[in-house]
Amino acid sequence: MIGIVLVVVGFVLFHNAWFGLFGEIKGENAGKTLSVVNFLGGFAIIAISLIVMTQGDYGEGYFSAMIYLIVGLTYIYIGFDHLFGLDPKAFGVFCLTGAIALFIGGVLTIAGAGESGLDGRGIWLVLMWFSWAFLWFVLFLECALEKKFGKLTAILCLATTFYTGWIPGIMMLAGWW
Repeated sequence: MIGIVLVVVGFVLFHNAWFGLFGEIKGENAGKTLSVVNFLGGFAIIAISLIVMTQGDYGEGYFSAMIYLIVGLTYIYIGFDHLFGLDPKAFGVFCLTGAIALFIGGVLTIAGAGESGLDGRGIWLVLMWFSWAFLWFVLFLECALEKKFGKLTAILCLATTFYTGWIPGIMMLAGWW
């Protein structure tokens, strides 16, 4: 299931990065237009999270679902933000809690490897955890603390789209991972 989630994550990240780099949609329906993909992606990811929680064992199934839920809820929050023009400071604080949880996920993945160390998939998982934690932390800085990074945040989202979303997700679905 993680392959499907990663493809959806990549899809929505790409959408958000594209409009961050090349400008907002203009017109009276701009907020509604930008919210649609975030809602679709967020609700799809949450649905998959619920499936994972019911099919996995208590540890691994719930651990994976936690990450999916953080990402899915983030996209839904972004959707509401675009739809209603919410205060970005609250979203920034939400991103800080996500960054902390994602960082802990990376630390636990390293700790769980034990003496044998991380294999290729484990290294990628740690890279994914820390990359997402960094992205969420940048969103915290930009939204809650009003630090402006210009298009750098959108570039970070775009890069994250490929190496934590589309590429590994498609590889998993194709049976290459």
